[in-house]
Amino acid sequence: MDEGLIKSSFATLEAAMCRFAVDLIDFEELTAAQRKALLKDLQKRRDALQAQLKGVNESLKGVNQALKTVQKVSKRR
Repeated sequence: MDEGLIKSSFATLEAAMCRFAVDLIDFEELTAAQRKALLKDLQKRRDALQAQLKGVNESLKGVNQALKTVQKVSKRR
């Protein structure tokens, strides 16, 4: 399985888990420190997902380039 696809699947799962967790949280019950910690955690997760997305985009560029090369060779025949 392609590493980019694995990262993409993980990123999708991670995003869904974050949304689910946030839906369960009663923000009115959190202390200011808890809200700050949650915000910091979500920002770290966002940054990690953005880094993974960059890797997936690089993989996609490589796949697209390979596809174009194969298409050019196929047209010549």
